[in-house]
Amino acid sequence: MATNNIEGLHSWESMSDEELLRSAGLYGKDRATGESGYNLAAVMLLGKDDLIMDICPAYETDALVRRVNVDRYDDREIIRTNLIESYDQLMEFGRKHLSDKFFIEGVE
Repeated sequence: MATNNIEGLHSWESMSDEELLRSAGLYGKDRATGESGYNLAAVMLLGKDDLIMDICPAYETDALVRRVNVDRYDDREIIRTNLIESYDQLMEFGRKHLSDKFFIEGVE
């Protein structure tokens, strides 16, 4: 996405996967132990579901729709996956329940 949205050569375009993760701050050295590895941000963005649950068991996104009775929900989705996949699932949930296209007045 970075290379598609910027005219000319973006520095990430010529990097290997490991160099890109280091550049984005997702791989580094633990200052307390001196060990190198992926940080929590990397796990939350790109990790597999079982790894996320091991590291951060309370993590989940709860999407609700309340239309008929505001004391109860009409539809609910609990999302427990990485943030990249969560975004897609939440957008699909929104598309399913929001009949009108979202817009802000005065902004084109």
